[in-house]
Amino acid sequence: MTRPLKKELPKGSRIGDYVRRLIAEARDAMPFWQWDNKDVRALGVWAELRGERRIWVLPRELVRDELVLPAIASIEGRQAADAMKRQVPNVLDHYVDLICEDAKRQASARERLAPTTDISWAVVMVVLAALYDRYDGTITANANYERAARRLGVNRAAVRRTDQDFRRRAGMLPELDRAALFAAVRVAIERLAEYDRQIGKRAA
Repeated sequence: MTRPLKKELPKGSRIGDYVRRLIAEARDAMPFWQWDNKDVRALGVWAELRGERRIWVLPRELVRDELVLPAIASIEGRQAADAMKRQVPNVLDHYVDLICEDAKRQASARERLAPTTDISWAVVMVVLAALYDRYDGTITANANYERAARRLGVNRAAVRRTDQDFRRRAGMLPELDRAALFAAVRVAIERLAEYDRQIGKRAA
């Protein structure tokens, strides 16, 4: 049985080149999540939160802006969250520290272990980028899956499963989070185009 793409990439495949380059670039000296460009930042946030589940080792700024403030906004409203960040930043930062410390304290010994390298976030973004780059609405979904599969060097079923899972998960997200996720896919499309220029002509 073929292992899922998120666990093991086909040797010598174009998807492997794409994933390695995307991971390296997302975690460069200036990681994506720190960029001013909100779309690139969205991709970086996706990478960080999917790749590391232990919030106490994530950058505090990321935990504050992407986890704590949205949680406050969902309970107290966006204006309250914005006011807290603007008017009492030290209190907010202390609150974030407490949350992270409590999460570490509550974690089991196993949960505290550094996770094995998780490439799933990059695999998902690469597959979606290959699929939705010049998506052809005049042909069937399976034909689009086949086109993306040829480009990546994987089978069509893997592309279909990734897309269907993405659609299901995206449909459960709040509107703003869903928009950020789609923005991340757009950035991934742009990065794949750049990687094609670096690697050479892509597969048809």
